[in-house]
Parts: sequence; structure tokens; C-alpha cells
Amino acid sequence: ELQTWSEEECRLFEQGLSVYGKDFHSIHHNKVKTKTIGEIVKFYYIWKKSEHYDKFNAKTRLGKKKDILHPGVTDYMERLLD
Repeated sequence: ELQTWSEEECRLFEQGLSVYGKDFHSIHHNKVKTKTIGEIVKFYYIWKKSEHYDKFNAKTRLGKKKDILHPGVTDYMERLLD
């Protein structure tokens, strides 16, 4: 099933998932117009068990950690404590 999706469609799907979460209707309307909502839902559950998901999940988790550990925030907090 993953083979029937182009690299571009996979990339757009992952972008949509980052922006809209599991709002498959919005992903279809704004990112992956070449697939039906049903195809997107089916793809999500297959994709979630794939290597693509592992890479996506690692990247988004790292991004969230960066937001939490933003240097400007820690500098500001250190100044408050001084």
C-alpha cells in the first residue's frame, strides 16, 4: 500500500499530519488532494507501522524537545533566579 503513494504524497501527508493531526479531512483538503479521505485513513494505519513513521516520530519528538529547551527561555529563567 505504501508503494502506491509517491514520495511527494508521503511528504505532503506527513506535513499535513504535523499541522492538522489526525484530521484526515483537512489533510485531504489542504495537502493530499490526489487521494480520498478513505485512502488517507487506510494509509495512516499502514504508515504508522512503517519506518517512515519511526523517522517522523523521532523528528517531531526532537522538535518538541527543542521547543521545551529553547535557550531564550532558559536564559530568561536563569536571570529571574539571580
